[in-house]
Amino acid sequence: MSPITPISNTRSVGSVAVKNFRKNFNIGRQKQNDRTTIPTAQTNRPLQDSESSNSSDRHVPRVELKLLIGVTENAAELGSIAAATARSIGNVSLRSGNLFPPTALFGGPNLCVVSRDTVNSSDKQAGNGVAYFYALKFGEETTAKNFVHSGPTLPCPDLCEWDETGTLCALVVQGFIAIYRSKEDTFVLLGNILLGAPSERQVAVIDLKFIHGTLYCTTRTTVQCIFLGDLEDETGICHLDSFVLASAEGPSGMSKNSILAPPTIILTLNHPTILGYQSGSLLVSTVNGVCAISLNHPILRIGTLLAAGHTTRAKKWVEAIVPDHHEGLADFLCRRGAANLAANHCIGLSLETLIDLCLRYNLVDRLVQLVTDCGVKGLRQIDNGRAVTVDILGPQQHGNSFLICVAAFLLGNGQVEMVHELALECLKIGPEAKLEAIALTSLLLAAWPKKARKLLQEAVKESTNESISSHGQENPVVPLLRKYIL
Repeated sequence: MSPITPISNTRSVGSVAVKNFRKNFNIGRQKQNDRTTIPTAQTNRPLQDSESSNSSDRHVPRVELKLLIGVTENAAELGSIAAATARSIGNVSLRSGNLFPPTALFGGPNLCVVSRDTVNSSDKQAGNGVAYFYALKFGEETTAKNFVHSGPTLPCPDLCEWDETGTLCALVVQGFIAIYRSKEDTFVLLGNILLGAPSERQVAVIDLKFIHGTLYCTTRTTVQCIFLGDLEDETGICHLDSFVLASAEGPSGMSKNSILAPPTIILTLNHPTILGYQSGSLLVSTVNGVCAISLNHPILRIGTLLAAGHTTRAKKWVEAIVPDHHEGLADFLCRRGAANLAANHCIGLSLETLIDLCLRYNLVDRLVQLVTDCGVKGLRQIDNGRAVTVDILGPQQHGNSFLICVAAFLLGNGQVEMVHELALECLKIGPEAKLEAIALTSLLLAAWPKKARKLLQEAVKESTNESISSHGQENPVVPLLRKYIL
């Protein structure tokens, strides 16, 4: 039986694995007489007799965990003692059992065990099969029996990469990337993205790396970046946007925001791999040497700064984009979870777009400022503009007043006095705004009944037909209000 070894191109072995395990199992430098232990995975050790009910089980592929037992500093200085020794802590209980024996491992904060169908697939193909993640139970002793299955059943990945914090995990199957979030006992899919056009079946990711919240990846001839959405979104929706940074074949048109997309740098790339970030550039290694890809384009600066949590520093780059492109920029910012940045710093947005952002993302303070500046006349102009849209059936009438929607939102967020001011302003405008005044005062009845009744009496008092009329006739709502409300 051949031993099972970790798949190549993964950074889950060696020193990185040690760092990840130290973080997850809270293993640090111990006192002089203590021993530092770090778990590792091994799959070719024969089982002990006590671990198997019969001798045939000894030859079944399995995943064995070992603890690397470190030595104290004083002992290591003697020079005659090995840096670490290993002690077995048992075999992981695999969910697939012996039906799909393990064929490969990916290390990291959680252990990924891959079981490929090697019988029905050739050596050159990935083959069918499944993959499972296993995590140590929170607060439990570091033994194999306390490693339990976490998350859903996954297809066999070609690559598995974790971010610096050990919470984000990217799995690659050819040109398809799925990003998961590991938090406590949950393993949730945030989103997925296909690099290249659907017709490009040969696109395959050969390397990827998280750097400060941004995922960089490479194919045989391209280098790309993927920006994640708002990780704190309660709906669980995480929008992904990708941009081609460099290519050996020229622009590919794969970016979602084509207007905002940075120009693709033409480079001689041959199997590039990500090295890291240095002085505003992405360092990439190729068979021809190391090259630096500039990330100085405003949209790249904004995306990387937001991903790293530097919202304040991203403001100046928002101002570097011309106002004509602010509609697309606002969409990009909202997908990154930075709607407040879009509503306050994208000066090229229309009033309707700004108010729509405030309503969708609960930006109450910004909405109060906008309503104070534009007043009832500005809100009614939006209604008037929306009322003239035409489709193949003729003019379309919009049933919901923009002014009423804004007032209802403000009222729901405790802005009673603001709604009262809007109703007063409607009464001052004249007959054409009387119906809006009636609607606003009706909304105010529950929150401020005394003031609202006074305004309502003013709005529905006996008047001439031209003061409250609709096509020359008094609106039928007015008599009902006089009779049943006042």
